[in-house]
Amino acid sequence: MNTDRHIARQITGTTVVKVYCKDTTAEPLFIELIAQEGKYWLRAAFAKGSPQITEDEYNELRSWFTDEQEFNTDPEVIRTELTEKEFLDKYYEKKRPHAGRPPLPGDQKKAGVYIKLPPALIIWMDDQEESRATLIEKACRAYYKIRPAG
Repeated sequence: MNTDRHIARQITGTTVVKVYCKDTTAEPLFIELIAQEGKYWLRAAFAKGSPQITEDEYNELRSWFTDEQEFNTDPEVIRTELTEKEFLDKYYEKKRPHAGRPPLPGDQKKAGVYIKLPPALIIWMDDQEESRATLIEKACRAYYKIRPAG
């Protein structure tokens, strides 16, 4: 079974790596570095998804290998002065620039409020396609002739 897994990793360009961070006291962090057709990914054993990394980041990580393997089927080892959080922030949980919509200005952010409503009104709102918040907001805007900010 291990031989099949090792062959599959060679075919898919996957390298298993144990990362010992500066603040690691117990278990190392296990990651996989993947190189296929000029593209590079990092996959952490504990997380969903595999963010794409640059070739420079891939090569930087590979340059940190310490050659501590006893056998070529053993994971590579990285010992870093980064904390586990710093390592994950840098390589795994990178924020994509300009991803998602830009944040709203402070005067346009919605705030949660708690209100008590009669049960019949709640049942009616739940039967509608729009959310309770949208229904209440539209009703208030219509009744009091309030225009949206911005």
